[in-house]
Amino acid sequence: MSGNDVQEAVERLCRRAFGPDAVEVGAVEDVNRGRGAFSIVVRAPLHWIADTAERDLRPPSVVAKQPVPGPNGAAARDSGAYRRGALAYRRLLPRSASERPRAWRGGGGS
Repeated sequence: MSGNDVQEAVERLCRRAFGPDAVEVGAVEDVNRGRGAFSIVVRAPLHWIADTAERDLRPPSVVAKQPVPGPNGAAARDSGAYRRGALAYRRLLPRSASERPRAWRGGGGS
């Protein structure tokens, strides 16, 4: 997945999550610096252009985790790794005192 593909994917996710005219997505930064064998993790700054939510609910940035293309991504998907990751956010992390995202959305995959 090229950098441009990742940028476009994050922009699509943000339009779906926040509304089509609510936010501009800045340039994505590779958080795991190419070390992800099964996923691509990027951070992107957000520039809010519409009052779609209360100011304290608008994050300054988003972190997106996406499957890598190719056999590693297929193996992670087929083994249920992505599904278990989403389950951790849904069931385990809300009970943890550890730092975690304020909001998240799992989608796609199996």
